[in-house]
Amino acid sequence: MEHKNKSLATATSQAQGASADPMVDRLSSVPCEVAHHILSLVSFKDLTRVGSMSKRCREFHLSTPSLNFSSLYGNRQQQLNLLNCIDRYMIGRREDKIKSFCIKWDFCAGISEESLRMMTWILIAVRCNVEVLDLELRLNRKDGATLELPSCIYCCESLRSLLIRTETVLKAPSFACSNNLQYLKLTSVRMDDGFGKWISCSCKFIKEVLLENVHVGSFTIESSSLESFTLVYTYNSDPCHFSISGEKLAQISIE
Repeated sequence: MEHKNKSLATATSQAQGASADPMVDRLSSVPCEVAHHILSLVSFKDLTRVGSMSKRCREFHLSTPSLNFSSLYGNRQQQLNLLNCIDRYMIGRREDKIKSFCIKWDFCAGISEESLRMMTWILIAVRCNVEVLDLELRLNRKDGATLELPSCIYCCESLRSLLIRTETVLKAPSFACSNNLQYLKLTSVRMDDGFGKWISCSCKFIKEVLLENVHVGSFTIESSSLESFTLVYTYNSDPCHFSISGEKLAQISIE
């Protein structure tokens, strides 16, 4: 009887010891590059959940190089909750490199606190040496909203691709500065020839420019590095004048 009690005590002790051990998740054991690739495929909501699994997973969560934020689905309250969550994440993030930073956001009322907080996220992305910046920002056109991106974007030496889609006025930078931008895509924006001047003067390594349903009176580019220029003019009947020239220009496409 005594032996049986000792056996039960030993079994109970072993069971308690096993339950006290922390749960080992599979993601914590994979190489950093593999974990980052996996996390690049999930939503921000799922990324946040991963960060709560373990200390190692939190490191992956805060250092993932590909970030995608979207408010295009959900009600106003869900959007506000997401704003606060992204704020905490971006502030808590270290200066680990960001390769790709994508925002798809539907503003409720023009330029507001939302846009100011979003510009802070972009500043952090630039600080983290972002390479691809993809912005799809839907503002209220009835408010006459004008989008002015942080000036550091246009001087960001790490940035290689810039994609902007917004049905509002997009202000061109008012100064010249060098960058290493190679690909530029502007969609549905309203702009003046300032962007053409900026490309000509500041984008010395630009290879491809794609303008899709933009609203502009005139647009002039003179570039020694530009190889491809594409103009898609499907839903826009406004008259415009384009002048594109370059030593390496091999392809001009107008659709």
